[in-house]
Amino acid sequence: EDCQFLVGFTKEQQQICGRSLELMNYVLEGVVESIQACRAEFEGERWNCSGGLESVNSGGRVVEAGTRETAFLYAILSAGVTHKVTKACSSGRLKNCGCDRTLTGQEEWSGCSDNVAYGKAFARSLIDVREELVGMSHPSRALLNLHNNNAGRKTVELSMRTHCRCHGVSGACEMKTCWKTLPPFDDVSKRLKINYDNSKMVKLKKAGSQMDFAPQQQQPHSFNETDLLFTHASPSYCDLDLSRGSLGTSGRLCSNDKTATTDSCKVLCCGRGYVVVGEVTLVEKCHCKFHWCCRVECQECKRRVELYRCK
Repeated sequence: EDCQFLVGFTKEQQQICGRSLELMNYVLEGVVESIQACRAEFEGERWNCSGGLESVNSGGRVVEAGTRETAFLYAILSAGVTHKVTKACSSGRLKNCGCDRTLTGQEEWSGCSDNVAYGKAFARSLIDVREELVGMSHPSRALLNLHNNNAGRKTVELSMRTHCRCHGVSGACEMKTCWKTLPPFDDVSKRLKINYDNSKMVKLKKAGSQMDFAPQQQQPHSFNETDLLFTHASPSYCDLDLSRGSLGTSGRLCSNDKTATTDSCKVLCCGRGYVVVGEVTLVEKCHCKFHWCCRVECQECKRRVELYRCK
């Protein structure tokens, strides 16, 4: 009963949930965080995470398409669950996991390092089992999704930061204690967006009895663990095409600022033009002054802006 929120999950995933009930609220929070981060990263682009993570477990077209958007969705979902479970481990509220006590080195590792190894392992067990089952009938698609799942988890791991504190007389650093911690998930999603912008198109080939990746023409052969890989070109996302997961950009708000890039009316409206839909008043901080130490005082400025919408 406690696992009923896992709509569309496999029997194996439901069983993992039943064995790990104390973690499942964090899994749900990780999925929600992933959805929010995806929308934030693509807010002003033609594809704005529409038909995205809400559809991962209900046959959504974007997650079946094998495009760079598909790669991003799988990676950020895996990253979101990894990040939330990792942070939950170091919260002290869980029975089956806690701080990472394996760190050693010249520094005196102390404090509570985030247990990213546990977070990765749990996310892998919960998320990858679906692709392993899919692999029986669709091995090439499963291989691609498993790679992008792992890319999301690896990106979380590589985002770990080391924090140290000095101890000694009068602030001398006679002894140092250090620990590792994850940054806010926004930092992880920004890394994944960079990986999306640099994602690599591949084809799948047979290597003996196994499937493997091969580069498309005129691309370097090597792929690392954090590269996002895709097999099919993306649609333009300009027009409504539900068969390819495109909701189109008609009706989307756009910017008429000539310095705008992705959310400019010129780009977002795909040449169809746009209409003025009204004016709004924006209230912004302005004329800020910094007072030592440590206060910032700002005035409030109002300005009227026109709203534009794609035809």
